[in-house]
Amino acid sequence: MRVCFISFEYPPNVLGGAGTYAEAIVEGLRCRGVEVYVVTRGDRNACDKKTFGVPTSNVPYWRRLFF
Repeated sequence: MRVCFISFEYPPNVLGGAGTYAEAIVEGLRCRGVEVYVVTRGDRNACDKKTFGVPTSNVPYWRRLFF
């Protein structure tokens, strides 16, 4: 099974509990053999083959809106 997990917060860009929770869900699914792809905010160059970064503005309100 393949799952696409979309989260505004995901390590290393964690602002609060949502990022920690997202990481726990993804790792739990991967331990069970599920192929998980993560789409999160961040730099495109800092991502691996299963984590994709979407560049966002640094202005807090716009950052969440554009994501």
